[in-house]
Amino acid sequence: MVDKVRIKKYQQTKVKQWSNALEVPETRFVEDAVNFYLKHLEGKLQLDLTPTVVSQPTTPVKIEPEIADDDDSLDDFTGGIEL
Repeated sequence: MVDKVRIKKYQQTKVKQWSNALEVPETRFVEDAVNFYLKHLEGKLQLDLTPTVVSQPTTPVKIEPEIADDDDSLDDFTGGIEL
């Protein structure tokens, strides 16, 4: 059984941002993310797909594409999170 999860350097800032935004510890965020993904893979994930109506026009936002990092070498990892 795995008791540590390695987070790539480029993902660490997002994990920190989301855990802060959700006001949960990083370990809890990672644990919930893994549970979410496993439910998705098992086909048990149910999402609320009710559309929401935006009453005011929004301004376009330019989104920069993320750089894919397919290198899984241990040099790209720093530490880990105890689950």
